[in-house]
Amino acid sequence: MDAIQSGWILEYARFGRRNRKTTPGEQQLIYSSKSLLTCVAQAIGSEAQLTPRKASTTLMIVDAIDAFFLVSLIDETKSVEVSNSGNIAWSKRPFQYSSSINWNMAEMIMDILHDMAASQMEERRTIRLLDPTCGSGTFLALGLSRGMNVQGWDINQACVDGAIRNLELYFGNSNNQKWSVVSRDATTPSNIDFAPNCVVANVPWGVNTNPNNNAMIMQQLKISLQPQTPCAIISKSIELQAVMKRLGYKIIGFCHVPPKDFVLPTSKKKRNISSTKQNTNSHCIITIATSP
Repeated sequence: MDAIQSGWILEYARFGRRNRKTTPGEQQLIYSSKSLLTCVAQAIGSEAQLTPRKASTTLMIVDAIDAFFLVSLIDETKSVEVSNSGNIAWSKRPFQYSSSINWNMAEMIMDILHDMAASQMEERRTIRLLDPTCGSGTFLALGLSRGMNVQGWDINQACVDGAIRNLELYFGNSNNQKWSVVSRDATTPSNIDFAPNCVVANVPWGVNTNPNNNAMIMQQLKISLQPQTPCAIISKSIELQAVMKRLGYKIIGFCHVPPKDFVLPTSKKKRNISSTKQNTNSHCIITIATSP
């Protein structure tokens, strides 16, 4: 952690429930978020920023119960650090898609996938990312900015054309073979000649799509991926996890992302009842898993 520059702040987020039942022979881990934050802060080494609004970097400990991840968050309004972009923020990209995920969450997901894929590689090689439902190409852009080779699929030709336009603006054309976007239906059998080290997918949310599509996508990925390939799946509800477990995926952790207009109660005594009622459903579920 010596590479982390001074001026950081540290936050904490937990995936899943800590008080889950332990399996026979497994030891229950007992710790608090405060003790975890203290240990990590001491290990970072560089000087923290005591005034959050002046922080140069926001770090977050992601507690996935079975594993910990330290990720860095960035502001969606800031420019994506990529070539040929002319310092254009990703939020100003030419083609935008309504199902695009929150930028900070996408950053966190990509940090986790990058670390998981890198830890499985015996030698230093380029990580290959597959997004079978790429939309406007947000995850592809984040993968490229981390030095990955990426491939995106989408059944919607408008998304394919739009993602190509976006990536060409920020990364130049695909002649260097670092990225490609193709028209492909992720629910049907097809040979993956890309051999990905990790997969991310913001799967369809059931709007104008077959409700069984997501199960079919996970089935096709199971057939095509190497065992233990790290996967990050964004879905509308937690029901998809039951499908993933039935197919043999190992769920490492998950989190509920609230709607953008979510407002916490002002205090324990006086709760904002109207706000609470408006936000009873999570905006999405992010599941971190490995393939069978």
